[in-house]
Amino acid sequence: MAGGSAGGTDHLILGMLIKALGKNPREAAYVAFAGGGPANAAILGNQVVAGISGYSEFEEQIKAGKMIPLAVSGKSRIPGVNVPTLSELGINVTESNWRGVFAAPGITEAQRNNLIDFVTRLTQSAGWKQELETRKWTNAFMTERPFERDLAKDIADKEVLMKELGLA
Repeated sequence: MAGGSAGGTDHLILGMLIKALGKNPREAAYVAFAGGGPANAAILGNQVVAGISGYSEFEEQIKAGKMIPLAVSGKSRIPGVNVPTLSELGINVTESNWRGVFAAPGITEAQRNNLIDFVTRLTQSAGWKQELETRKWTNAFMTERPFERDLAKDIADKEVLMKELGLA
């Protein structure tokens, strides 16, 4: 299975899939690539049987009929894309690749609030909404305590999985 860096989201999804199917996550036959281009080449060149990445990484190959999308790992389907979720297929796995905005320690309360306000306004902009649609991303924006809680749970869950994959 092709994907991004070892231990990254793609690798973790494969481990979760194998575990959900009752197997040992260490059985994952994962080949890490530096990005979508080399992973695409490996899939199209039959060096691997499949790949895991963000939809946009494989979208052109899918549209050209050179790849077949099997499932998405999010909690819901990608709007405008007729591909089932893993949950719809009976596999109890959901995962998304999130990003965060982090500040250096020691910023003032005013700086922190200004940064939160700026990012909040940014996520409400027409440009951001267009980017979400273009890249087929799901908007999962949250700030402060909800983000901190989700991040703490995600880290704890991933630490267990990383150990099961033999990566920690």
